[in-house]
Amino acid sequence: MLYNKYISRIAILLIATMSIFILSCEESAVEPDPTEKPELPPATSMKMDLSLFTGATGQSLAKESAVTKNHFATAVVTVTLVNASVLAHLAIPTVVFAAAFSQGAEFQEDAKWHWIYSINNYSADLAGWIDTPNQQAVWEMYVSQGNNSDNFMWFTGRSNLSATSGYWLFYNPAQPDTSIEMVRVDWENNSETDRSLQFANVWEGNQGEGDILKYTVDGVDNSIEFYDASEDFTSIVYWNSETTAGYIHLPNYNNGEPAYWDENQNDLP
Repeated sequence: MLYNKYISRIAILLIATMSIFILSCEESAVEPDPTEKPELPPATSMKMDLSLFTGATGQSLAKESAVTKNHFATAVVTVTLVNASVLAHLAIPTVVFAAAFSQGAEFQEDAKWHWIYSINNYSADLAGWIDTPNQQAVWEMYVSQGNNSDNFMWFTGRSNLSATSGYWLFYNPAQPDTSIEMVRVDWENNSETDRSLQFANVWEGNQGEGDILKYTVDGVDNSIEFYDASEDFTSIVYWNSETTAGYIHLPNYNNGEPAYWDENQNDLP
């Protein structure tokens, strides 16, 4: 009996100690301050680095050579077409957003932080605030062009408080009163060599609805994967950012097998 009482007292003491510990942890948990300025997502949360396939690259392909560069040339064409079909609508808002990093922000009466500035004939008002219950930052970008006084909500988004992951939603500027969603971008940005973007065409009724473009950087390994919903196939372009060697994998090219190029963009067997 004495032994049982001793065990019971120890159990009660342990339960009480654990309860105090749990309560202490709950009380010490720090909630984000809703008046704190949220950290801007990185500019790379909207754009890819495809410089290997643009600029001087096209000139080098035009030079006469004893070797062929067909595989790399096909990759250039593929990336160009993907850019035109998926990213054309995002080029200007990406530039406008990137300009916010050189601007100051003010906390206003609507309990939001505002980055207000002008760039390339656009007047921009980027609003950001902290959603305390969800511990996320919320974003809204309103713009007007030229002398137009009507602000159009160009994109919205959410990000975690450390600004390493989140998403963007872009709306159709041709129909500013409808809030038609065009593209959703889900992003992760742990570092320059550890990041990813996924662009999804969510524009209902659009020819490219359902198309998905994924861009991944993992160390020196870079790739884009483009899923064409209408054709139901995926194109892959891979390259090494240090050597620039890579390959392209298309269902209707090279008998459906990966086609490789070397560091000089020459075809490999």
